[in-house]
Amino acid sequence: MRTKHSRGIIIGLALAVAVGTLTTASAFLRDQSQPSHFDRDIEVIREQLANAKDPDIIASLKEKIAIAEESRRQEQDANPVPADPKALERKRNTLATEIAANDGKGVFEIRGVPAGDGEIINDLQPPLPAAQWVPGNVWQANEPRGKRVMVWAGADGIDPAQGAVLVTLEGPVFDRIYPAPEKHGSLKVESAEGRVLRLRAEDGTLVEFNVDSRTFK
Repeated sequence: MRTKHSRGIIIGLALAVAVGTLTTASAFLRDQSQPSHFDRDIEVIREQLANAKDPDIIASLKEKIAIAEESRRQEQDANPVPADPKALERKRNTLATEIAANDGKGVFEIRGVPAGDGEIINDLQPPLPAAQWVPGNVWQANEPRGKRVMVWAGADGIDPAQGAVLVTLEGPVFDRIYPAPEKHGSLKVESAEGRVLRLRAEDGTLVEFNVDSRTFK
């Protein structure tokens, strides 16, 4: 009886190990085989990091890699269907053109447009997957690296008519999503006065968002 009991334990352990191995392998294969919109972004930032010498730029690029990698993980979890390879190739070509035009300085460091006490950045990937967020653009405060507030304009991914802003701190550290008072579509930061942002909705409606009080008016 003891022999049969021991044999049962051994078989049970072997099955548990096999199941665990298969689960781990499946997750690994899914992560490796499923393309993401962030793949090329991560590759480009790593290339820039390898050539960067300024400590501030190095710190900024490391932060952006962390944001992009987390965004890739969230996108893969939310979107089991692989992205369109042609769309990824178009994105890759666009990034390559931008980098060449910027003389290798890195597109993430020089493409902001001054606005109030910060700058507006277009075409920067938000730290949320497409299923949760419709991207507009982002306003980044002029503050020391590691402490900067970033206000991502856009809309709720489930209800695109509901414009909203997502506030984060570098890290990324999430504050929360702030819905616009009324549903006028996705928002974009158009200008700023100090730390009050002027946003235009998809239907042309203008709203303001106070970064310090985290309120719309």
